[in-house]
Amino acid sequence: MAVAEAIQVAPSIGPSTIATRRVGDARVGRLTFGIPVQTSLEMPGSTGIVTAPLHLPGEPTRWSGTEIRPGHIGAVGPRRCSEALTPAGTDALMVFFSSSALVETGHRLGLDADPARLCGPLPRTRDVVQSIDRLAAVVAGDDDSSSAVDVDIEVERLLDGLAYAATDPDLREDRGRLPFHISERIVAAAVELADAHPHRPPSMTQMCTVTGKSERRVRDAFYQVKGMPPSTYFQLRSLTRARRVLTAASPEDDTVTDIAYRLGFIHLGRFSLRYRRAFGESPVRTLRRR
Repeated sequence: MAVAEAIQVAPSIGPSTIATRRVGDARVGRLTFGIPVQTSLEMPGSTGIVTAPLHLPGEPTRWSGTEIRPGHIGAVGPRRCSEALTPAGTDALMVFFSSSALVETGHRLGLDADPARLCGPLPRTRDVVQSIDRLAAVVAGDDDSSSAVDVDIEVERLLDGLAYAATDPDLREDRGRLPFHISERIVAAAVELADAHPHRPPSMTQMCTVTGKSERRVRDAFYQVKGMPPSTYFQLRSLTRARRVLTAASPEDDTVTDIAYRLGFIHLGRFSLRYRRAFGESPVRTLRRR
């Protein structure tokens, strides 16, 4: 368990609140500070934390010597200590994660992720930013459409971003110097494989077999060419195909369930959540709009 100390440094302006939710091995919390505090947080050897101020009342704050403004996303790895000066009125998200979960995520991505490397600002990638916003809404109860499955997905996406941040910087730089034309060929071969079986995205094992490359090299190729991991790319590709079918379908003759199953989406609830997140509306609304 993390050890924290907070000292009030000025009069309060209102009540402080905290809401938490456990997701697998992670715990997600949203805190509103009614008092300005000087905090010290020491992480144990098995836990790390992601912090993101959702609202700061005017002035920036400082965290471990770094000036923090709205939009900042930072992390503290296990066996590290952070200090922060937090003004009253601050609204923040905190995600506690286990070292083992981060290491396992790194293995899945073909990365040598070391949680102890995490200390400081994280890259503001699209996946990380969207996951922070989504988790903040879910924990605060602002999202009526949330479900346990959806929250699991957001924590996984956040861990993906952490795994890359916890990789040796020299290795990350090497990944940016990979030959682009080879990456294009790898992606093209994987897409051709997907076209041959349109109702089921190719597995990593299948992509490695058809390209003759390692898991890490296939993932690097997709990040370099498409800007996202292969799983995300093929998921968006399937959702886009579903949107085309729904747009052309007749609400009198077709249903979302029939179309989803026909396109290979087995979990209808997960399909609906991902579709809404991708296009800003439910698949039912797309179908009925015609």
